[in-house]
Amino acid sequence: MSGHNDVKIAALEKKLKACDDFLASTLKLKEELEKDDAKAAAELLKRRSGIIATIDELDRRIAGYSSSPADKSSAVITRMGKITGAINERLKQVIVVNQECEALTVVRQQELRNELAAVNREAEGLRGYAQRGVKPPRFLNIRT
Repeated sequence: MSGHNDVKIAALEKKLKACDDFLASTLKLKEELEKDDAKAAAELLKRRSGIIATIDELDRRIAGYSSSPADKSSAVITRMGKITGAINERLKQVIVVNQECEALTVVRQQELRNELAAVNREAEGLRGYAQRGVKPPRFLNIRT
């Protein structure tokens, strides 16, 4: 293999590692969402954003590498194929777990809406009691 191919394969391997990190972070995010730990979930979302930036940078680098005749050798094609296949598999797993995270957040969002509606109903009830106390009672004759 030439040095050019080694650099391209090294970049693909770094991308695979980044995808592994992204999958691990997504699995941890799901766990934290299940525990309803908003602080930990926010930290994991921030971490995932950093990993996405890393993957985007690696994609730009990989796209910038031009093909050489040595890229056509069966050993290079096989190795790159295995790495890209592993990357695709990790990304498919991420998609599944990410959808589960989205479902968890939708459920939690609905729970929060219901709790907020209950608080609003209680507040309206308390305001109603407070307004009744302002008027003098009807059965008392306050003129005499």
